[in-house]
Amino acid sequence: MEVEFFTVPGRLAKETIRMEVIRNSKTNSFGVNSGTLRSFAGIVCGIVVVLFLIGGGDAFSGPTKPAVAVGDGFEITQEDVTALEGYFIKGGIRSTEANYLNAALRYKVFSLEAEALKLKPSGGKTEGKESRIESRIERWIRLSKLYLTKVLEEYPIDDIVIESYYRTYPKEFDRPLDDVVKNMIRKKIVFVKKGKISRKLFEELKVKYHVRLVDLGN
Repeated sequence: MEVEFFTVPGRLAKETIRMEVIRNSKTNSFGVNSGTLRSFAGIVCGIVVVLFLIGGGDAFSGPTKPAVAVGDGFEITQEDVTALEGYFIKGGIRSTEANYLNAALRYKVFSLEAEALKLKPSGGKTEGKESRIESRIERWIRLSKLYLTKVLEEYPIDDIVIESYYRTYPKEFDRPLDDVVKNMIRKKIVFVKKGKISRKLFEELKVKYHVRLVDLGN
């Protein structure tokens, strides 16, 4: 519908010029009436303005990529998912399209939380000829790691659990249950629970950001 709508004025303009060419002695050096030129210029300007308004100011930058998932203030495109797939494949990891999309969402919402906490990844420069989208994905990943690290460092473990671990594995320690040992045990427990903590956090953030998948079939 958009193509048909915008090609009609162009044809009308061509017919107008053809009718006005060399019509009388008032034509300019190109044989086109000056009034016709002004009319044609007006039509072209009108088309440009309409295209600009409809396209949100980006009518000539190429088609936008469809979103496959959206949340409050952000969207994940198929381009993002494909770039993340390439990132994983470079590391020798292959999975399903659904898992790549899930990972993209997790990295995105974790990175948003990292930015809210003003966490900043070190470096930030990519090597080689990475595209804009690849650089963005790598930034999401770096921010996500910072955020998850902070969460794990501050994750509370009840003293009863720590004491139970100490009594269950006495051979791991050759000293009383002081603060140093407690911290060692806490880190061990958090490491074991890392996957569960990350998944629970992701589910909570999906609710917070109202994340939903987009049905491209509609």
